[in-house]
Amino acid sequence: PTLLITGGSYTVANPITVSRYTGGGYTIGSNITSGTATYSGNITVNQAVNLVAGTGGTTDFTTGTWTTNNNVIAIGASGYGGNVQLDNAVNTTGGFNLENGTLTVNSNSGSSPVTMANGTNLGNTSGTGTVGAVTLAGNNTINSTGTSLATGGITVNGTGNTIGNLITTATITGAITQNSNSALTVEGTV
Repeated sequence: PTLLITGGSYTVANPITVSRYTGGGYTIGSNITSGTATYSGNITVNQAVNLVAGTGGTTDFTTGTWTTNNNVIAIGASGYGGNVQLDNAVNTTGGFNLENGTLTVNSNSGSSPVTMANGTNLGNTSGTGTVGAVTLAGNNTINSTGTSLATGGITVNGTGNTIGNLITTATITGAITQNSNSALTVEGTV
């Protein structure tokens, strides 16, 4: 089942429950390619879900409370390379699988690990955005305008990885581990 905002920058304020359904996955987001689609209601996740934003657009999950039941939350998909923004805490030990596009975390989601596919981006635009351990696949970018981002360390795989761009000073709690044949460029102060 799929719930997409289409045709403009609209807001869905109703609560959403992703039930246990054995016939396939769930997708929530938008396919708009400019502007911001907003979900502001509470969200309950009873199985893995995919959050998406159309390439060039933003899907912003703003004020609702998340009950994740520690399910995996995928971010992006083929054809959905936009920005998924989380403005309220989303904690899941199942973690975020960043598959395409950008994940912007402007909340304390420090118990949620992030696994980044090749070429994806992670960041925050407020001082309070944190996630758990981060695993880079290659050609990944982590940008932070806040003071903290990864609370469980960073594992670097592949080349072309960058921490920086918008960064001034960021705190990463935990080790930065570089695996063989990997590369990481740091811009700013970490």
